[in-house]
Parts: sequence; structure tokens; C-alpha cells
Amino acid sequence: GPIRKEIGDQFENYLEVFFRKLLPEVELIREISINDRRGSRKSCDILITDIQYQNKVKLLIECKATRLSFDSRFKKFDKDDRGYQDMVKGVVQIWKTASDIRRKFTPYSLADNAIGAVITLDAWFVAAPARQGMIVEEARSRVRIDENITTADMIPVAFVYMPELERSMAYGDKDALLEGLIHISKPENYGYSLD
Repeated sequence: GPIRKEIGDQFENYLEVFFRKLLPEVELIREISINDRRGSRKSCDILITDIQYQNKVKLLIECKATRLSFDSRFKKFDKDDRGYQDMVKGVVQIWKTASDIRRKFTPYSLADNAIGAVITLDAWFVAAPARQGMIVEEARSRVRIDENITTADMIPVAFVYMPELERSMAYGDKDALLEGLIHISKPENYGYSLD
């Protein structure tokens, strides 16, 4: 547990430094506290806004450092595997944060073409488009019971392997990144790599 948390925290720190160095024109907000009548909770790990668009959140990021077991990657889909459950939680967290932004529990607003990204250290999904779809559907089934999350909050979510993000940002800019994420977040493009 503590080791997994340390790896996750360091991964988030790395992503913060990565985006700040490669996208100096955007504002990056680390996880924030959100309070409402149900209590306090955290937003997704990183929010990226574009000052050019009146500080609207364009990208909501969840960082997942969990590794899947060998069997879950290569033999059979096991929806109870911790790695898959973490991916589902990542998608749900993005949608919850989108809902919180829409309902004005943060000082930000959501861009019309906002997108979510689950960034991971595991390449499990590169050739597994059906599994990406299963994860999104499992996330949908979980948020159906939350009256605060609407269809509008269920923004498209891209799954990104960190080395692909690094390669892509070596040659692209902010607009190319967002365009690529929008492309791979579409169900018909699940399984495509970002780069």
C-alpha cells in the first residue's frame, strides 16, 4: 500500500513537471479539495486550463501507476483485477470532477470541448480496444446511481501510455496534444496510440 501510494505520488509529480516544461502557456492545477453538503472530496489529479479561453478547463487528467497482472493482460478480462478497477475509478473521477465544475463547486468552468485522459504507466490497452470500451461502460454503470452526474459530465476519456505522451510532446504542441486526445477518445479509435 505505502509503496503503491509513493509511486502514484511521484508519477503525479513527474507529470506536473512534464506539462509545466512542455506547455508553459497553460495553467496547470493540481488536485483540489471540493466541498458540498455531502462532505469534502478531491478533484481529479491534474486540471489544465488555457488562459486564452478565459481559464476554462480543457483537460482533466487522472494518473494511474497501477500495473495489471499477467493473466489480466494476456489471458482473460478480469473486471475485478485491481488494475482494471483503478482505470474505472479514473474515468469515474474525471466525470465527477466535470460534474463539480459544472455545478460551480470549483472556481473554474468547463470548456465546450473538454476531454479527460487517464495516463498510465502500463501499456495494457495499446492493443485492447474492446477492454477500453468495457472500462468506460463499467464507469457508466457506476455513475448512473449518482444524480449529480449528467450525460454532459461524461466527457470523452482517452487512455494514454506515458511513453507515448512523451514521444508525442517531443514533436507536438498543445493543440496537437488536444487533437490527438480527442481522436483516441472516440470509441471507434480505442486502441490507437497517441503518437
